Amino acid sequence: MSLLESEYTLVVHGKGAKVRDVPLNASLARELLALDPGWAFPGDMNGHISPAWAGKIVTRLLPDGYTMHKLRHKCASDAFDVTGGNIYVVKELLGHSNINTTLAYVAKPDDAVRTAVTAISERRWDAAA
Repeated sequence: MSLLESEYTLVVHGKGAKVRDVPLNASLARELLALDPGWAFPGDMNGHISPAWAGKIVTRLLPDGYTMHKLRHKCASDAFDVTGGNIYVVKELLGHSNINTTLAYVAKPDDAVRTAVTAISERRWDAAA
């Protein structure tokens, strides 16, 4: 059986009772499908693990200085980069209601402004020739 990238999504229940679908890549989908039926992270909160307990587990596994929240910022910045700066895709991925919240998560490359000015300048001169 072949899993296509678009075949599976993870249903995420977030803050404020927001529910969103996050696409899964094929390798992660295979790993989750290989688990026994039921919750992937079982616990005492309506059958699944609490956010606080998940945070404690992940914190123990991360190197010093890293947090789950820092991973979220890293994910946002990487998604922004691989989508060519599409902040709307990042907003959907993170499940934000307000684009300004998403902007706070994305790291702007240090030379981005200079790169933009140079590219615009070169485009204008090319168009004028």
